[in-house]
Amino acid sequence: MDHPDNWISNTGRPIGGPTVVLDLDGVISDAGHRQHYLAAEASKNKDWTGFFHACVDDSVIAHGRALAASVSPAVCLVILT
Repeated sequence: MDHPDNWISNTGRPIGGPTVVLDLDGVISDAGHRQHYLAAEASKNKDWTGFFHACVDDSVIAHGRALAASVSPAVCLVILT
């Protein structure tokens, strides 16, 4: 099975099988300090560029990090944002 070039794995291309999906924002990283970028009522006024640029200042959520670290290396771990 072919995969897009942006699919990255520490053991090569994913080939299927058991998978765990975790969200980055609010699970592994604390995005609370950048929520103001998305406070606009209208979707067109939300500052997604500012929101994503500010992610470098996120702190790690210990429970989320532990959850991600607890996933077996035999399982595909997908982290989405």
